[in-house]
Amino acid sequence: MHSNWGGARAGSGRKEIPDELKKKGYTFQLVEEDIQFIESFNGKNRSEALRNLIDEYKNLKKQIVFPSSD
Repeated sequence: MHSNWGGARAGSGRKEIPDELKKKGYTFQLVEEDIQFIESFNGKNRSEALRNLIDEYKNLKKQIVFPSSD
C-alpha cells in the first residue's frame, strides 16, 4: 500500500522574494528624541515607520526646485 503522507509537495514552502524587495537588518544607536520622531510616523512598528519617513523624504525631495547656477 502506497501512502500520500509526508515528503515534498509541489508549490509548498516559502515563496521566493525578488532581490529588490528583500530587506536587510541594521542596528542603529539613536537618542530618544530621534526614536520618538520615527515613531510619530505611521507604521505598525519602528522599521515600517522609518521606511515611511524615508519614502516621504524622497517624495518631498523630488518636489524641490533647485536654482540653476548660471
